[in-house]
Amino acid sequence: MCRDYYLQNCEWWAVGTDPYSADLGKGTNSSSGDYYMQDAISSIQIVGAKTLYTWNDNNFKGIQGVFQNNNTWNTLSYPYNDSISSIRTWG
Repeated sequence: MCRDYYLQNCEWWAVGTDPYSADLGKGTNSSSGDYYMQDAISSIQIVGAKTLYTWNDNNFKGIQGVFQNNNTWNTLSYPYNDSISSIRTWG
């Protein structure tokens, strides 16, 4: 997940760890330490991982987004760009 378009200024998760955060205001990323991603995500890449589910409100509420494995979204648009507040994986 990246703060800027075209996968710039990113936070990455290590293989075998699943992103899970009810509040992206602050969390710990297993690969790169602390992250502050609340309402700041503008591009996403998922490679060899589970499907990513996102919401535009904390605690997995609001508009849900589904981002499938082995895809890249270089430019998110409404309602996802700079609006994602909680994330988790399934599958």
